[in-house]
Amino acid sequence: MIILNAPAFFAVSWGIIRKLIDPRTAKRIQLFSNESKGLSRVMELIDKSQVPSDYGGSNTSVDNAIMQASGGQEGRQEVDMLSVQKRGMVTHSFELKKGERAIIQLHTRSASSAKFICSNEETAEKVGELEIRGAVSTNSEGVLSSAPICREIAMGASGPGMFVLEGQDLDDASKDQGSLSRGYFLVEKQIL
Repeated sequence: MIILNAPAFFAVSWGIIRKLIDPRTAKRIQLFSNESKGLSRVMELIDKSQVPSDYGGSNTSVDNAIMQASGGQEGRQEVDMLSVQKRGMVTHSFELKKGERAIIQLHTRSASSAKFICSNEETAEKVGELEIRGAVSTNSEGVLSSAPICREIAMGASGPGMFVLEGQDLDDASKDQGSLSRGYFLVEKQIL
């Protein structure tokens, strides 16, 4: 992983943090406060034809790539991390302007399920509902793991208006799943 344009305070902090993590992992992370040095390193590792033009490459810009991925429609992508405590609740609000619509997906590896409801704050109309948990399994050696999954919760959210995504932990992880990740959900909103 290459981190470009890191603030100077983070570069100093990274020197301390680096000593606290596994050395193999630390070697895989390169941090650059100096933009030209960082871009130079990117060009050493990645063919110029694969690097977006925003970063000095000859590939399409990041904005154009997003527009192509959305079928040529302009839009934006917003990503937020939600954390739900055991038996707790979390809410996340977002606004859609006039003419905007959102496709909302949830990603998780959580060993405990959570129920999410997306609704219009003003009208209380539900635009999506979903129960989600990671794909918990046991491998041939009997080791538990949780694979990430992604589910779509709402395609019907359209502006103008404020919307709220409410999540509640269902506390259904078994005792033997206590070492697995729980309660973290990545919310991806593709706003078109």
